[in-house]
Amino acid sequence: MQRLPDRSITSEWHTGLPVIWARHPMFNYGVSIDPNYPLFYYNIACVYGGKDDVEKAISYLQKAFANKAHVIPGEKMPDPRMDDSFARLMKNDRFIRAVTSTHAVWAVAKISCR
Repeated sequence: MQRLPDRSITSEWHTGLPVIWARHPMFNYGVSIDPNYPLFYYNIACVYGGKDDVEKAISYLQKAFANKAHVIPGEKMPDPRMDDSFARLMKNDRFIRAVTSTHAVWAVAKISCR
């Protein structure tokens, strides 16, 4: 399997959601090259979180955390409950249940995809 030369772009702090929306195709490309790398899925979830698409945000978060064992050594999985990309979704009962019910098994750090 071919690896992307630099996956650190997914861990950058961005200045706003429009930036990450523009990178959505890049994250999809990343998944096509390295489908086990969780932060590609996490950042796609951030895109859908910014667009208030609860179901897709949850779906991509589930994919991200299903692959959490494949983070780069020293990297931590973000906590979606602390991420501004999901701030509006934290008012949605379905989203809250999804992230809190599985949070106990997620190793998290307080970082953001923006």
